[in-house]
Amino acid sequence: MGATIHYDVGDSDYYGDRSRWSATLLKSAAVNGLASAKAILDGVDKGSKAMREGWLAHLAVQFPDEFNRKCVVPPEDLKEGIKNADGSEPKYPERTKQYGLRVSEWEDANPNVFRVTAKERKDTLEDREALHKSTCWRDQDHQEAVVYFQFEGMSYKCRIDGICNNPDGSVALYDWKFVSGTRDFHSKIFRYGYHMQGALYTYAMQEAGFDVDGFYLVGVDKQTRDPAYTVCAPLSQDAIDLGLSECSKWHKRIEYSIATDYWPACEAPEEWGIPKWYDRD
Repeated sequence: MGATIHYDVGDSDYYGDRSRWSATLLKSAAVNGLASAKAILDGVDKGSKAMREGWLAHLAVQFPDEFNRKCVVPPEDLKEGIKNADGSEPKYPERTKQYGLRVSEWEDANPNVFRVTAKERKDTLEDREALHKSTCWRDQDHQEAVVYFQFEGMSYKCRIDGICNNPDGSVALYDWKFVSGTRDFHSKIFRYGYHMQGALYTYAMQEAGFDVDGFYLVGVDKQTRDPAYTVCAPLSQDAIDLGLSECSKWHKRIEYSIATDYWPACEAPEEWGIPKWYDRD
């Protein structure tokens, strides 16, 4: 079965599809241990604060109307009239159990909204502005393109942030990364496995019949939110080759864990040798 590309797969359909593996699964195993991969496979992975921030920023960049409609701050009047047990007014009413109950009722009455704090919304809009005002921004021909493909005999999926069509018929792939500091973004790419993601996405698009002219990683600094700190460059071919090799390695390791039901969160070496960084006279 050949690879196919789709431009209309929603969040619930994409994330709810557990029949296919993804770059996130492989990256999680490589960066956080095989136990984290098992949590994803079992559907119990809770995600992290950084993942939540990244999802909000991606939504704001890709689909601003949906972000404005879906990501809502609870009304201020939900804080009104809240009292402590002694009748005094709490300094932080939003931290009280009564406020929590009111918010839950508000969410039940508004099932199509995703609750965010005022700070989250402000920060997300500033993240988007830092990207749009930077020299790295390029209007996309396609956004949130989903590719279904086969890798190592397994069904996979990937969702590409942006695709740009080049005059020669090739395509450039773009992925936004909102990180704490971009001065060392080069190191973050390999620390967090972004090169694995870029390699697998490139492979998927090639399997779908596209001539890929680069996988561009764009780093947005969510500390300064200054467009001058937004950086962009394509992965080198060496990085792509290394990433695909590591994807294959971690695919096989996950298969082995499934077969043996052995899911270590971290692994020890065969012996504790002297590390290269240790140099004490």
